[in-house]
Amino acid sequence: MVGIVGLLGLLAGVPALAQTADSPADAAPATTVSTPPAADLPHVMVDDPDHGNMAAPRLAPPTAPAIDQRPTYTLRECIDLALRQNPDLLIAKKNIEAADGGIIAARAAFLPQLQSNGVLERLQQGFGTIQPQDPDQRPDQYYVTVQVTEELYTGGANSNRMKIARLAKSTQMLNYQTAIDTVILNVRLAYYAVLLAQANIEVRTQAVDLLSRQADAEQNKLTTGLTSRTSVLRAQVSRANELPALLAAKNDLLNGYVTLSQLLDIPYRPGSNDPPFQVTGSLGYSPHKYNLADLLDKADAARPELKAAANAIETEEKQLIVDRSALLPHIDAFAGYDVTSEASESALHSYEDGYTVGLSGTWQIFDGFQAAGHMKATKARMQAAIATRDQTRLQIEASVRQAYNQLDEAASTVESQDQNVTLARESYVLQNASYDAGLATQLDALQGQVDLTTAQTTEFQARYDYLAATAQLQRALSGQFEIVNDTLPPSAPSVQPLPADTTQKKDMGPGDTGASGSGAAPSFPPPAAPVPASPSTPSMVPVTPTESMQPGNPGPLPPLPVPSPLAPPGAAPYPSAIPNNPNPAQSRIP
Repeated sequence: MVGIVGLLGLLAGVPALAQTADSPADAAPATTVSTPPAADLPHVMVDDPDHGNMAAPRLAPPTAPAIDQRPTYTLRECIDLALRQNPDLLIAKKNIEAADGGIIAARAAFLPQLQSNGVLERLQQGFGTIQPQDPDQRPDQYYVTVQVTEELYTGGANSNRMKIARLAKSTQMLNYQTAIDTVILNVRLAYYAVLLAQANIEVRTQAVDLLSRQADAEQNKLTTGLTSRTSVLRAQVSRANELPALLAAKNDLLNGYVTLSQLLDIPYRPGSNDPPFQVTGSLGYSPHKYNLADLLDKADAARPELKAAANAIETEEKQLIVDRSALLPHIDAFAGYDVTSEASESALHSYEDGYTVGLSGTWQIFDGFQAAGHMKATKARMQAAIATRDQTRLQIEASVRQAYNQLDEAASTVESQDQNVTLARESYVLQNASYDAGLATQLDALQGQVDLTTAQTTEFQARYDYLAATAQLQRALSGQFEIVNDTLPPSAPSVQPLPADTTQKKDMGPGDTGASGSGAAPSFPPPAAPVPASPSTPSMVPVTPTESMQPGNPGPLPPLPVPSPLAPPGAAPYPSAIPNNPNPAQSRIP
C-alpha cells in the first residue's frame, strides 16, 4: 500500500509522505536523487527530531549528472577540451590582447596630437597696474587656444617604440604557443597516469584475489591437518602485504583524475570525490625510431622559447636606441587658433582671434647623466637576454636528449618485459601446480605470484614511460612537428589461450606423484576459449575450473584476470600474462 501511494505521489509531482510504524523498512526517510532542471527538482525527506521522520519536504540542490551518466572522453577529446577552456591558455590569450593595446599606444606617437587650452579669470580693480584705474577695464578676462602638434624628429624614439610593441605582441603569441604545448603535454601525462593507475589496480586486484584464494586453501588444508599454522600465517601475511599496493593504485587513480579535471577545467560535484568524467583508452605501444641529430635540428628551429628569447634581445637593442634619443634634439611642428578677450570695454571688438603656425625644438644639454644610466641598464639587460637565449638552447637540447634516452630505455624495457610476462605467467602456472601436487613449497608458489605481479606492473610502467617519453619528445620539438598519435585504442584484444596440457604434464615428469600418492601426473583443465573483449570493460584472462580444489588433489588453478589494453593499429600486441606460443615446449621452464 505504501508503494502504491508513493508511486501515485511521484506521478502527481508531490512527494508521498507515508510511514508504517510496524515496518522497519518504512522507518527510514525516503530520499530521491535530484536532477539538473530546476523546475523538476524532487523533494528530499530529512529527519526531524520533533516529528520523527515525518519532516517537511526540502528542495534538493542541483548537482552534476549521476555517476552512471558521466561522460567518457578519449585522449583527443581531452586535448580539445583543454585547448578550449584551460585557464592558462585563457590567460595567455588575454596577454596577447594586452600587447595589442601596446601597439595602439605606440602608434599614437605618429599621429597629430590635438590639444585645447582655456583660461577664464576675474581681475581685481587696479590689479597689475601702477596707472590710475581705467574705468573701461573689463573685470573678466579669458583666453582659449586650439593647437595641433606633430613630432617631426625624435632621434628614432617613436619608430623603435613601435618596433618594441610589435616584438612584445610577437613574444606573447610565442608564449601562447608555449602554453599550448605545455598544456597538451600535461594532459597527455595526466591521461597516461590515469590509464596506468587503472592497469595497476587490475594487476593488484588480481594479486590480492589470488593470494586470498591461496590463504583460503591453506586454511582448508589446516582444517584437514594437511598443513601447518605457519603456512596459513605466511599466506595471510602475503595477502596483507599486497593490499597497500592496491590502495596506493586506487589513490593514484583518484589523484590522476584530480589533475586531469584541473587541466580540463571540469569541476567536481559539490561534496563528492567521484571524478566528473571517465576516460577510455589503453597504454598502447607502437615503437618508432628517431634520428637524434634530426630531432635536435627541428627543436632548434621550431621551439617558440628560442624565438621569444631572440625577441627579448632585439627588444633591448631597440630600447637602447630609445634611451640614446634623449641626448638628441627633438623637433615638433604646430598650428593653432587662439581667442583672447579685450581688456577694455571701449574697444571695437570684445576679443581678438588668429592663427599660429611654427616649429618648436628641444635639446637636453645636461640631464644629470640620466640617459647614460638608462643606456647602461639596457646594455646589461641585453647581455642577460643573450645569456638567457644560450641557456634556453642548452635546456632544449638537454630535454630532447633526455626524452630520446628515456624513449630508448622504455622501448627496451617493454620489449624485454613482454617476454618476461609470458615467462612469469608460465612459471606461476607450473609452480602453483607443483605446489598443489606436493612437488614445491609454499614459498615457491608465493614467489611465482610475486614475480608475475612484478612483471606485469613493470610492463605497464614501461609502456607508460614510453608514452610519456614520446610526449616529452613532442614537447621538446614543439607542436610544429607532430610525432604523437593521440588516438589510443579504447578496447582490449581477445584473450589468448593457456599453454597446452601436454607441456605441463611433461614438465611435471612421468614419475612425479601428487599429494594423494596415486603415482599419476596431475591433470590440468583445458585452456579457456578466447573471449571477445568488451569495448568498455578490460578483458580478463580466466582459467576454466573443472572441480573444486581439495587437499591432496591438484585441482584447477584459480582464475587469473589479467588486464590487457590494446595497442595502436600496427603495433606489437599488448602484453598478456598468457603466452601465445605455437610450441609451448620451447618456452617452458625446466
